[in-house]
Amino acid sequence: MIKILHIIQALGNGGGPRALIATAKKSADCGKFSHRILSLLSVDKKAYELAVDASLPVLVSKDKDEIKREIENADIVHVHFWNTPEIYEFFKSDLPPMRMLIWFHIGGQSVPQIITEKLVNFADFALACSPFTYDHPVFMKLEPGEKLRKTSMVYGAADFDRLEGLDPKPHDSFNVGYVGTFSLIKMHRNFISMSASIDIPDIRIIVCGHLVDEVFVEEAQCSDAASRFDFMGFVPDIKNVYEMLDVFGYPLCDNTYAAAELTLQEAMFAGIPPVVFPAGGIKKLVINDFTGLVVNSEIEYKEAIEYLYHNRKERKRIGDNAQNYARQIFGAYNAAKKLNKIYEYMMKIPPRNRLWGEKPFLSLLDQPVTIQDLTGERYTKKMTGAEHFIESLGKTDEAAYLVTSMKSTDFLELLKCEEKIAVTPRVMFCNDTGGILQYEAYYPEDPYLRLWSGLKWKSQKEYSNALGDFSSAKALGMNHWRISWYISQAAEKVGQITLAKQYLQHVIDEMPDFKDAQEMLQRLGSHVDLPEKQEKFVTMCPHCDEKVLVSQKGQWACPVCKNEFVV
Repeated sequence: MIKILHIIQALGNGGGPRALIATAKKSADCGKFSHRILSLLSVDKKAYELAVDASLPVLVSKDKDEIKREIENADIVHVHFWNTPEIYEFFKSDLPPMRMLIWFHIGGQSVPQIITEKLVNFADFALACSPFTYDHPVFMKLEPGEKLRKTSMVYGAADFDRLEGLDPKPHDSFNVGYVGTFSLIKMHRNFISMSASIDIPDIRIIVCGHLVDEVFVEEAQCSDAASRFDFMGFVPDIKNVYEMLDVFGYPLCDNTYAAAELTLQEAMFAGIPPVVFPAGGIKKLVINDFTGLVVNSEIEYKEAIEYLYHNRKERKRIGDNAQNYARQIFGAYNAAKKLNKIYEYMMKIPPRNRLWGEKPFLSLLDQPVTIQDLTGERYTKKMTGAEHFIESLGKTDEAAYLVTSMKSTDFLELLKCEEKIAVTPRVMFCNDTGGILQYEAYYPEDPYLRLWSGLKWKSQKEYSNALGDFSSAKALGMNHWRISWYISQAAEKVGQITLAKQYLQHVIDEMPDFKDAQEMLQRLGSHVDLPEKQEKFVTMCPHCDEKVLVSQKGQWACPVCKNEFVV
């Protein structure tokens, strides 16, 4: 019996955890493999029930000794990867010898979900979850022998068992469905207007899944076609929805990190012809005019759905092709067959120790030399949360902007690069996508993560949130005058003029020729509350215990909780 330990950041109710459970169940059915799940964070109740139904033991733990024991009792450690601080901390911890498989459940080519060379080097076997993922340059540049020896592609697997007995039901309307997270970071921004423009008299747009951004609902309600939209939220028994669909409308945004897309697999399995944009992994999942229609513009999306409405035979042909293709290529059974062969192959590899950042099977003399090696920092300096986040982004432009923000001494370069940070893709910011907010929550004492979060809030005109993060960055030790500049800008926007003047004076003290600050001073009035060059000190807000920078006794406003207090 080969014992597999699955390690995942959080066993939630999304596609990746469902793929883990479904594939492990099918793998165990052959009798040679036993599976166990270790979730680093709390487990979703529904996911836990699915695991129990599949006879998969589930352990929740961040305790290093307990994790070590679990690893030592396993033959293979199978890590399910998304960019999360918890998974990276696991990789960088003191690990015992093991055989490690990393299954990348991402496209890997767009921030913040990047597959880096360090990740592939760290694994004994690196597994892509889609052909798009496998086309990543980090796989392509491997030597042919190494690529063959330690990499492969196995589709992230939909659980087709939950569609067992699916039987299309008659219905009066022409139903176009979308299933999945409904968010600006995933969906085509003009989904509502595209859908509203479709010229089909009896059309119904059915949307199922967690509604993250209410802007879509608001747009639908304000459109002339409001009555055609049906936002159903999360639907536990999705089979009932698939039985009512005529077309699967699945337009994602250009910078999606979509890869295997389990709901798309399910729709194809159900015989529903999909209409998609060639974004991320989607371009490798749907064969145009055979298993679906791939479009390149909003007009083409509209016309493709109208075409399927008016051509029933074509709709059936493409739907039948999609169904046959999905049953042969996708699903947990097909994935498990491939995974079991990989598990058997890996048993021939001896367990090994590994150190994050080192290339395997090279002598110490042949390891790449880093600046940390030359300075001695590699073994003496603990990385900050901001540095961990930058490392996870690999060699991307976004990572370079963040490095400049941390290292540059040229104030014009700093301001320019931080303007770019402020307008990075929304997905770089969110708290459940491996973005800034997720790392900030994990490393709450990191001032740079607070700064970058504040920049993004400011660009989104969420000035109260921006003020809170800028003030926290200041309290956590960032004393560069530009932080006071950002605080004064945000304070002005929320009507905290006294506070804006307070921090503006610090800017003018440090940079008397800074034109923007002088203009702001004129706008706020010539009088600045703080006398020039006055010594400043830190006090505590009695309302929220936040550190506040003041220069004299008197009445002050806390930049975080907004309450006034007397020093």
